[in-house]
Amino acid sequence: MSQVIDDFLPEAEFTTIKNFLMASAIYKTMPFTYKHEHQDNLDDFSLQTNLLMYPSIVEPLLNRLQAQETFVCRANVIMRRDENVVGGFHRDVVHREDVTTAVLYINDCNGGTAFKDGKFVQSKANRAVIFNNTEDHAGVWQTDVSFRYVVNINFLQVESYREHFWSPL
Repeated sequence: MSQVIDDFLPEAEFTTIKNFLMASAIYKTMPFTYKHEHQDNLDDFSLQTNLLMYPSIVEPLLNRLQAQETFVCRANVIMRRDENVVGGFHRDVVHREDVTTAVLYINDCNGGTAFKDGKFVQSKANRAVIFNNTEDHAGVWQTDVSFRYVVNINFLQVESYREHFWSPL
């Protein structure tokens, strides 16, 4: 079951991440592009970078999530489409039911995250959606702004970290 939290980070911490991604135009120098298998044209490309390379930027976010171990923390910059296309439903980490996924939206737009059960979470600046990795989800392209900025995190929370690594005697 997903949890949606508005104003997820304190304003100063959110502004640091937002400025890093949007105002600094870091997306223009992101080290690689990514294309999902089900996408078939140039509009379907998104830019991604590993934000773990910038610990001072993401540390407040990881602390707020109570991330004990982080597998992925990446920025996605999704290009506008003419329609709100729903991408392929998927799980970020296969064969790991103890992993939590979080998406932090950096800007407002009509794109977002769709869940297989029909729920839709719209992109809103400083909104986070947090859910168990077993929930199938998909990105939904935006039509109203040129770029949608999100941070995607896959991690073990303190409780699941303990359950995964510590067993009773």
